[in-house]
Amino acid sequence: MDNLFRNVFSASSLNRWKIQNLDYNWYTALSILFGWCGLDQLYLGSPLTAILKTIVNLVTFGYWWFYDALMAVFAQDRIKLFGTAAPAIGPTGIGACRFRDETDPVGDPATLDKHLNFMLYGIALMFGGFLGIDQLLIGEYFNCFLHICAMASLLGIPLAFGAHAIRGYSYVFDTNSDINKNWAFFGAPKPAKGSECPNILMLITMWIVKTFLAGAKMVPGLGLIATLLETFLRNLEIAYGIVNDVKEQVVETVEKAASVGRQVSSMNPPPAAEVKAAAKQTGGMATPPAWIPMTSLLLAGTIGFIVVSSLIISIRRSFQKQDAATTAVQQPGEDDDVPPEPGVPRVPESTEDEPTGSAPGR
Repeated sequence: MDNLFRNVFSASSLNRWKIQNLDYNWYTALSILFGWCGLDQLYLGSPLTAILKTIVNLVTFGYWWFYDALMAVFAQDRIKLFGTAAPAIGPTGIGACRFRDETDPVGDPATLDKHLNFMLYGIALMFGGFLGIDQLLIGEYFNCFLHICAMASLLGIPLAFGAHAIRGYSYVFDTNSDINKNWAFFGAPKPAKGSECPNILMLITMWIVKTFLAGAKMVPGLGLIATLLETFLRNLEIAYGIVNDVKEQVVETVEKAASVGRQVSSMNPPPAAEVKAAAKQTGGMATPPAWIPMTSLLLAGTIGFIVVSSLIISIRRSFQKQDAATTAVQQPGEDDDVPPEPGVPRVPESTEDEPTGSAPGR
């Protein structure tokens, strides 16, 4: 459950990206035009939700697609503040507070222009990962060359598809790790800890362990081996300085909490009337209104009624057409299976009593 939370919500949150780089116009266009295949969720940074949305749309004839498209058009402020909404659930927090202000965007323009890169990388990985197109996109030209060489040989084809599957698994189920690895291309902040110039032994060791770990997670029954590999990988990351030790993390957390406590204790809280007046002037709100879940349920119910009604009408019409065709073919009294004879003129039957060749006058 914790891994699901980290890949669906945490990977697309403002706390993870530290920048408001998403364009709401792009999100609206993707929701309307390509919402069936979940490109809008992929744009927000949640590939697992994109796959789930595609499956739901296939089963429900585009129910989630219609829902997101209507919400993107008519609930712009709510989506910007609380993230996208799921049918019958409400706001999910995916992409919350990550949309830029079009009139006054904040951040480096070069970083803001990379808001499409996460989605483009996912598309390249899906359709051209076996050829290394995703590696070409992020600047790993040597890896792309190795993929092309592997696809040119019969023995290298399984290796190319295996590497493609591992990268796809990491992109969908280990999104945070993929963002850390390609942070410069995605426009994400640089990881807090990491070697400026990693040695070749570190790269090879980490790659081997992560490869075996991804394979163990994909094979049922290897949960114990996957747990051992995760522990070993964690120790390697601490040894190479990629992440802090647990003690160092606790010390950093305590120091941050102490500094925040000192800042809070030195401030006088404003009166409640001033807070309410400021919220009214800026249009902000600390908690979602009580009518948001009700409108979400009403919208979900309306779309569901339309989809179910159209499905029932289509099935009823198909049965009516089938009954009409059956009635037209099988008329009463014509139940035999003997095909009709071709139109040949009938010859009168001759009787044995009639004399043949008798002379007249006898």
